[in-house]
Amino acid sequence: MISFKAKLLGETTVKCYNNEKYAYEDCPAYFIRFDKHSKADLQSVLDVSKSWRPKDRFAKNIAKNFSYEYTKKFNTRYNNNFFALTIQKDKFKNVDPTKVLGMAEILKKGKTFSLEFLQVDPKYNYGVKNRKFKNAGLAIIESLKNMRNIKSIILIPSAISTEFYKKCGFEEVAGMMQYTKNKSTSFYKNLLNIIKLKNILKRKLG
Repeated sequence: MISFKAKLLGETTVKCYNNEKYAYEDCPAYFIRFDKHSKADLQSVLDVSKSWRPKDRFAKNIAKNFSYEYTKKFNTRYNNNFFALTIQKDKFKNVDPTKVLGMAEILKKGKTFSLEFLQVDPKYNYGVKNRKFKNAGLAIIESLKNMRNIKSIILIPSAISTEFYKKCGFEEVAGMMQYTKNKSTSFYKNLLNIIKLKNILKRKLG
């Protein structure tokens, strides 16, 4: 099981196009957690967001929130968690922005996690022709689900992402979606936790 304790959280797989075989095949990718105290990580997140514009939908939000974390504007009790999927194999102290396939941000309160943003490099989005990598978003979701600390994840899907999250095992409830390892976990209890969390952060930033 993956834990929160290391920057490298685990290895997963994505699909990579093999030009010689004219087909996609499995290739390794690495799920990492950015260190909010690291100036190098802050720069990497900013560089990724900049390089993905103007087609990125959420990377700029991740970069903005990471900047808030770095300057300690958030309540430290409810720290955001920032993750990336990369094909970089080692030396994760210096994350290479050109090798990042996707990023994600979650908020945490107790055992409830809210997936705030998930962004795959626009070059590898679903529907893009001749893309080199596939399944980066799926690999991020599965890596989050495999983390020991995570029991439930809730999110507000965009109009075009609902089916994707359903394929990832999320259920749709009241315009939101939830994945839970324990089916008896109350969706509305999770939702209440997230509302309280966001109100606290809003007051802190206000």
